[in-house]
Amino acid sequence: MQTIGSFGRLLRIGSFTSVGAFSWTRNPDVGFVIVEVVGGGGGNGAGGTSSFGAHCSASGGSGAGGSSLGASGGSGSGGDYNCNGGDGASGTDSSIDCPGGNGGNSFFGGSGRGGGGGSTAGSFSSGKSGTGGGGGGRGNSGGAASYGGGGAGGYARKLIMLTSLGSTETVTVGAGGSSSGNNGAGGSGCVIVYEFSK
Repeated sequence: MQTIGSFGRLLRIGSFTSVGAFSWTRNPDVGFVIVEVVGGGGGNGAGGTSSFGAHCSASGGSGAGGSSLGASGGSGSGGDYNCNGGDGASGTDSSIDCPGGNGGNSFFGGSGRGGGGGSTAGSFSSGKSGTGGGGGGRGNSGGAASYGGGGAGGYARKLIMLTSLGSTETVTVGAGGSSSGNNGAGGSGCVIVYEFSK
């Protein structure tokens, strides 16, 4: 466990929510940072991994892949605090009404809702961009099982002191899992960097 003798003041907050690889540059007045990373949510396919350099990362949620079972959430690693994303809910099998499973909730929420059964069978929603929430599963009319939701991206938070920071660090934001006719897309992940003074 790392401790800080005297806390610096918060200088700025950098948010990375677009999918891809970016470069974070350390300003001369920075003494330490606190980083949060969230992996992409699963949809039909798996979400991508988000990371801050080699310091911490969060894997994407698993994709439901057209299954009636909900998919598992991703996991955080390397952080002072790591947690798994929420699992997607499984679909239902009923002779009357078969709502689809909701996507898993990430640390920041943002899951997609499963489609309703009966007359609204086939509808579903995607996870919200930048949250790592899982996409919802498609509903079905009675007599056929509906589809499960994608898992949410994992989460990690880490305090990184100046002595461990490079002058630049590579930031990677994981994509949400793709959609299909049976699953909404997962929400993309995010990386948030809180910069504190020396």
